[in-house]
Amino acid sequence: MTEEEQRYVYVMISQTPTGFGKLIRFFGGMKYNHTSISFDRDMHQLYGFARKVHRVPVVAGLVKEFPKRFTLNKVDNVPVIIYRIPVTTAQYKAGLRKLKEIQEDKEEYLYNLFSVITYPIFGGFKSYKAYTCSEFVVHLLETMEVPLNTTKPAEKITPEQMEDVLKDYEIIYDGNLLEYVSDPDVTSPVYFQPPRYFRDGVATVYTLGRLAYRARGNLSPMRATRYVKDKYKNYKERR
Repeated sequence: MTEEEQRYVYVMISQTPTGFGKLIRFFGGMKYNHTSISFDRDMHQLYGFARKVHRVPVVAGLVKEFPKRFTLNKVDNVPVIIYRIPVTTAQYKAGLRKLKEIQEDKEEYLYNLFSVITYPIFGGFKSYKAYTCSEFVVHLLETMEVPLNTTKPAEKITPEQMEDVLKDYEIIYDGNLLEYVSDPDVTSPVYFQPPRYFRDGVATVYTLGRLAYRARGNLSPMRATRYVKDKYKNYKERR
């Protein structure tokens, strides 16, 4: 096998039934709220930045995803769009190396929660070793030197905007994820474990503190005021 042999990676944008996902779709006016990347067509090597345990939404980071987690054991229809992106073997290996680097990082990459919840104000921002779901996928594709249809930095791209970012690539599936995969009942005991309130509460507070420290330069009232003023100025100029 040569380094130039044709391989593929797969990007999936999805509509998840979590409360947080519904809020993102409602306030963002979006159909899709989550983005994942797979290194195989059958979604056995599917990765994304998301919560690690269903009932603890703040404690999140890089996880290996599986179809059942998208249903929350509540729904039987998970709307998705799956893109197939051609890469060389060298690019494919570069993506796997970056994935392993993130997985094994001792400081631990976190979910860029504050960027998501302040998106209407700041339009997304980068934090130290923290990604939103789409930010992670875009960064991984950039690591593989995959051409993308955007000039935006990764942290400013939403799952809904991934349709435009990937418009030059083939859509191999548009429909219910559970009808696409061959083993939709594969699950993880960790993701669906029952809540342990004290432990989960401590983990939530600790994670929020770490996130706030990593994002401290982007959450200042002065920056928010400046951003709103710039938005208002641009609005007046367009009128």
